[in-house]
Amino acid sequence: MEKKQIGEFEVWNISADEMADYLTRAFSRPATKAMLTSAESLSAAERRYQTLGSILQAYASATGDLSDKTIDTLATEMSENSELLNEPYDNKRKLSAEQKYFGKFVMPKITQIHCQRLGLQEPLSFADSCKVLASVEAQSKNNTFKTHSFNGALLPEIKENGLDISKEKFRDEFAVLRQAGMYQPYQTGNLLFCELGKSTFGYTLRAPERIVMSLSTATGQQKDNQTIGEFLHQNLSENLQQKTGLSEAEKSQVRVAAEKIIDFYFGKEQKAAIAVVKDTGEHITAAEKYEPRLGSQFGVLLGMRIEGFCRQNQDETSVRQYQEAVAAFKENQQLDKLETFARDFTEKYPEGPLKGVFETFMTKNMSESGLNNFTYEGNSDGYRVPGGKLTPDKFAVAEFENPINVYVGHQKGQELCDNKLAMLRNRLAQKADKVLGTEFITQTKLPQPLKNAEAYLNKVFFGAKGNDNR
Repeated sequence: MEKKQIGEFEVWNISADEMADYLTRAFSRPATKAMLTSAESLSAAERRYQTLGSILQAYASATGDLSDKTIDTLATEMSENSELLNEPYDNKRKLSAEQKYFGKFVMPKITQIHCQRLGLQEPLSFADSCKVLASVEAQSKNNTFKTHSFNGALLPEIKENGLDISKEKFRDEFAVLRQAGMYQPYQTGNLLFCELGKSTFGYTLRAPERIVMSLSTATGQQKDNQTIGEFLHQNLSENLQQKTGLSEAEKSQVRVAAEKIIDFYFGKEQKAAIAVVKDTGEHITAAEKYEPRLGSQFGVLLGMRIEGFCRQNQDETSVRQYQEAVAAFKENQQLDKLETFARDFTEKYPEGPLKGVFETFMTKNMSESGLNNFTYEGNSDGYRVPGGKLTPDKFAVAEFENPINVYVGHQKGQELCDNKLAMLRNRLAQKADKVLGTEFITQTKLPQPLKNAEAYLNKVFFGAKGNDNR
């Protein structure tokens, strides 16, 4: 990774190849897969995946840290604390659940890295906090990417020939579906990219959306143990049952066309793939321009919180002190008086409206302004590539097992294990009934089949040596 100076900031320049490799590794790590499979439902696993993807891309762009160690830490933290993502919006602090989660688990890591770069020590003064935020923004905005998510079945062709919308597959088959009233209304014929963010990861799950949307039904909901292919075959059957105006020959034609598409994209091996393009150009952010902007925002934040509170408590002295601090800032753009006022006010009212104001300020500004597409997902509708073609040398590719498959495969494995254990218990019970039901038991030792079964269960539940409690 190349390090360069952008204005007054030291920035690590992440290439498209490095970002693609990072995403490939991130969603292939055992810790990440464990985070997915521990979710209580498929929809919860999908949300975890998209949220972690958003965090990973924002963290990497903001720090240049692409290490497996940090990937594992972020994935494990989400496994252990995902319930925090279900919290309601915080109206007092104006923070979403994801922002609060970010402030607690991710922001401290980013802050620590930038403190080391800037030679700052925590706890930070307000002026130093502004320097950290400026450094984060410079790092992030000089590492922006655009992506095109696609189905892994297309990987061999795209790696060799690039992206080319003129080579769109299954045109005849989609025409058959359309004639039967199975189609989606969205645009086709364009090669679209979006900014790297949560939408990037959402688009990977069920690409191509065209077949999924064409076969969607009003009541269809994918089960936790159902692959995308199984779900689409189910939707196809339901669609055909509802098409009472089609002859059996026409239904057969539709079924053949749809199954051809489904089996190609959602066969046994299902990969997610992302084409990654690095944005060019340098974006210089100067601290002397950044600090006044943040100071103004901080002043407004204080005003929103304290004026009503002070008047309710008949504390005109604090109102006057706040107004003096704002006036001093407007006069010379110095942050000292605003910070001093906030700290003195918090000491006076420990449980008052400014409790946690610095943490809230950092969280809001870093997540909303400093990072790439964290609270704002960027242009999810896409950037159209002129001509609809992009040669392989113009982008890098990330590829990993489709997260839906990771979760569903785990569910199926659990069910298979549970079924085998149930069958084994049933056989053991039958054997035991047979032995115990004999009028005269002449054997003092277990029959060999029972001994084998007992040894297997001991190994599963108590380890290799077993635990003989008979």
